[in-house]
Amino acid sequence: MSNTGFNQFKGDVNTERIKYIADPQLRNIVNVSIALARPLLVKGEPGTGKT
Repeated sequence: MSNTGFNQFKGDVNTERIKYIADPQLRNIVNVSIALARPLLVKGEPGTGKT
């Protein structure tokens, strides 16, 4: 846990398994959503992995 009182999303995953690292702006958006306990609406084309 960080000094913010919740486990922050860092955007770094096992890069051998998944080839995606979230950029700093996306990490901040996710962390604000977690901190405010509010849903995060993700928009995009069908089949682009929003779930």
